[in-house]
Amino acid sequence: MPARRLLIAVGLLTFLACGRAPARQQTTTSEGTTTPERADQEQRRGNQATIADFAKNWRQQFISQSPDLALPVHRPERPVKAAWQPQVISQCVMVPGAVVPEVTVIWSEPMQTVPPLGATAQTQRATPVPRVRFDLSLHYDGLRRNYFSAAMPGNPNEPFRLPSTSALVNDQPAVLVTGPGLFPKLYNYAVVPVQDPATRSTIAQHTLVLRELSHGLTYNLALDRPVANGWNEQGRVAFPTPLCPNGF
Repeated sequence: MPARRLLIAVGLLTFLACGRAPARQQTTTSEGTTTPERADQEQRRGNQATIADFAKNWRQQFISQSPDLALPVHRPERPVKAAWQPQVISQCVMVPGAVVPEVTVIWSEPMQTVPPLGATAQTQRATPVPRVRFDLSLHYDGLRRNYFSAAMPGNPNEPFRLPSTSALVNDQPAVLVTGPGLFPKLYNYAVVPVQDPATRSTIAQHTLVLRELSHGLTYNLALDRPVANGWNEQGRVAFPTPLCPNGF
């Protein structure tokens, strides 16, 4: 009997210990240890300050004066689904001070300006990148309504910006709805030659990397190529972004 009572007591203590809610982790700063509630309040104040700063400065920061982005984009009445079917990979990555969504878009095309297989690495790096443009929208039917930001490959890590002819230039409430999420960074764009295993021919593999998008939203991305009087949309793809944690 004593042994049985001891087992019951141990089981009861184990149950009570497992049933307790775990204590919230405290945040330690240079000033000492703060409560979780205070840490949450500080984070909210930081977010509010970021939003207020964006509302004040978005025109100076995110309206492009590029004449290439100001040119009109000719879009099909109905997007051709088979025109552009890239592979899209979404993940969370760490940047200084945050964990942000990153999206990689990969597709292949026939060889044009990309050097053939066997060319030296120096020759491949010197290959001019095809002249393309990317348009990005968060609003309903934003690509057709001219409610999108745009970017062209050039300097790495450049943000998307509004063309000077964008309808959003005169619609601040619509810009504030999306916030900085409409202006992610074109982190990288590269074109390299690869061999198609099916045909054994050399094709061009394009890799586009976007970073610092908004969490948990669906974006529409269009690929444009130049024509005599502007740009022609070659295709578009919709993709979701992940909900990234505040930290690992």
